[in-house]
Amino acid sequence: MSQRLPTIVRAIQQAGGISRDADLSQVQVVRSMATGQKRVITLDLQSLVMGGNSKALLPNPSEPRTAYRGEDFLLEQNDEIIIPTAKNRSIGVLPK
Repeated sequence: MSQRLPTIVRAIQQAGGISRDADLSQVQVVRSMATGQKRVITLDLQSLVMGGNSKALLPNPSEPRTAYRGEDFLLEQNDEIIIPTAKNRSIGVLPK
């Protein structure tokens, strides 16, 4: 029996989760293609957390960004996950 590859959410959980300053709207999966080229898939995991669906922007030669929706994103062998930090994120208390 072959081992099933994890979804992106499960892989992030297994790696210890995310930090408070993670930008979940710009998560990237770098996938190695059979041609040796790298394909970068940008995921909006914030929408998965908020509403149950992830949105992926997949590179397409005829259309630069094609929207994809799914409950979770299935990873492939040797995928790399990059979670950037949010720019201009400020955590504090609002004045009274």
